[in-house]
Amino acid sequence: MGRTCSIASEAFHEILNELKIVTVEDIKELYDRKREYKAVESRLRIKLRARELT
Repeated sequence: MGRTCSIASEAFHEILNELKIVTVEDIKELYDRKREYKAVESRLRIKLRARELT
């Protein structure tokens, strides 16, 4: 990950503060959680909008 940050800082120094490095594990976790969330919605036969959750 250190090398990735180094390359990013050289190539994208103007927008470096806006970049976020995510790992494959982070993406997999997000995918799994969304899949589980959608399965619960389906089981309960509901569809919540994001605004209703806040």
